[in-house]
Parts: sequence; structure tokens; C-alpha cells
Amino acid sequence: MATNLALVTFLIAFGFVTSALVYNANTAIKGRTSGFTVSFQSVSQFLFGFVFCMFVGPYLVLERGFTFWRFGGITFPIFLFCFGVALLWSFCSGIFVTQLLMITGIVPIQ
Repeated sequence: MATNLALVTFLIAFGFVTSALVYNANTAIKGRTSGFTVSFQSVSQFLFGFVFCMFVGPYLVLERGFTFWRFGGITFPIFLFCFGVALLWSFCSGIFVTQLLMITGIVPIQ
């Protein structure tokens, strides 16, 4: 039981850290510190935007939810909903990235 809880906690944390790293890497590459835009003007930009949002979503939901709650834009129960969505999304992202690392051979499968 404790092993399963530790695995779930690891996957949530790994998914959230991955989303924060991808978001901040994109911010550093583009040179912008504020604002979030994804262009959907071509097929390649659409695919990049889709994959980008898939990985960055948990970070954006939690970060923007906290910002809106702090400045009175949303109530605390709505912020808790944002937290729950980010938690579940991070779990799914953590599973996906872990499986991707195992399939590519970066993390050995035992």
C-alpha cells in the first residue's frame, strides 16, 4: 500500500515538474516573461501547440488559478477545483513521460 502511494505521489510530482520545465524552457527560448500564446496558423504550429498544451497544462491551470484566486478573480472552491484538475493532469502526464522514458530505453524496464 505504501509503495503504491509513493508511486502515485512520484508520478504526480514528476508530471508537474515536467510541465513546469517545459513551460519555462519555452519562455526562455521565446524570451518572453509574461503572457501565454500558441499559434495555430499552420499544421506544424497546431501540432506543436497541441503537444505543448498537453504537457504544460497542469502548470498553467495551477499557476493561473492561484493568480486569479489571489487577486479575487475566482473563489476558493473554484481554486480547489483547479488544483484537483492540475493534480489529475499531472498524474496522467507523469505516467506518459515515465512510459516514454521506458520505451526509449532511457530508464531500464525491470
